[in-house]
Amino acid sequence: MKTLILLCIGVIDSVEDDVAHVEIHDFNDGSVQHADLDISSFPCDVEESEFFYIAVDNGEFAVHCGEPEM
Repeated sequence: MKTLILLCIGVIDSVEDDVAHVEIHDFNDGSVQHADLDISSFPCDVEESEFFYIAVDNGEFAVHCGEPEM
C-alpha cells in the first residue's frame, strides 16, 4: 500500500540559470517561506507559476510536480 504524507505545497516564482526561486506554504503552521532550489531537485521541467509539493512518499522525502491529488 502506498503512503503519501503531504508536508507543504509551493509555487515557482521565477527561474534564473539553474535556480528556481520558490514560495513554500507550510500546512502545519500556515507560514510562507521563500527559498532557492536547484532545478535538478525537480522531477519535471521547471517553469514560472508551476506548482509543486514536498511529501514523504513511502518513507522517502520527495518533490512532486503539479498540485497534489486530494
